[in-house]
Amino acid sequence: MHTADRILFAPPSAPGLVRSIGLALAAHGVLLAALTWGVSWNRGTTLSVEAELWAAVPEAAAAPLRETPPEPPVKLKPLTPQLSDADIALTRERERKAREKQAEENKQREKLRQENLQRMAGLAGAAGATNSTGTALRSAGPSTSYAGRIRARIKPNIVFTEDIAGNPVAEVEVRTSPDGTIVGRRLLKSSGNRAWDEAVLKAIDKTEVLPRDTDGTIYPVLVISFRPKD
Repeated sequence: MHTADRILFAPPSAPGLVRSIGLALAAHGVLLAALTWGVSWNRGTTLSVEAELWAAVPEAAAAPLRETPPEPPVKLKPLTPQLSDADIALTRERERKAREKQAEENKQREKLRQENLQRMAGLAGAAGATNSTGTALRSAGPSTSYAGRIRARIKPNIVFTEDIAGNPVAEVEVRTSPDGTIVGRRLLKSSGNRAWDEAVLKAIDKTEVLPRDTDGTIYPVLVISFRPKD
C-alpha cells in the first residue's frame, strides 16, 4: 500500500490537537525557565545558619585575663672585697675580745646593782642615829653610854670593903640570852687583886639581867671593865 493510500485511509485528526501540543510545549518551556532561574538564584545567595552548642559536662567559665604587673628590677649587691684568711682570723679575734669585755662589764654592773639593792634593803630598817655615817643596819657594838648603864646596874651589887692600892681593872666577859638574862660570866683579865675580882663576879651573878641598849638591842656577849675607884 502506498503512502498516499495510508494517508487516505488514516482516521481524521482530532480537532484542537495542534493547539494542545503547542500549549504543552509552552508549559514545559515556562517550567524549564523557572528551574533555570532558581538554580541561578541559589548560587548567588549565602544561607546563614546559627546554632548554640552545649557541653556534655558543666564547666565553670574562666576568669578574664589580667595584665601581669611588671617585675621589680633586680638590685645587685655591691661586691665586697675578698678578705684573706689572716684578716678573717684577726677580725674574729677582735670580735671575741669585744664580747668578753662586754660580758665582764655587764657582770660588774650587775654585781654593783645587787650590792646596792642589798644595802638599800638593809638600811630600810637601820637603827642608827640621824647623823650616823655607818653603812650597817645596826652598830657593831654598844653605844658609848651603854657601858656606863651596865656598870650602874652592877656596881650597887659589888661588896668590897678592903683598902686597895691604885685603881686596878678587872675585865669580865658576860653572856646573855635574847631577853638580857645573864647566862654566863668569866674573868678575862685579873685586876691583880683576887678579892676585887671575886667581888665583881658575885655582883654580876646578883644582877641577873642586863638592861637594853638605847636602840633596844641585847648583846649576847659583852666585855665589861670594873675599877674599884670609878
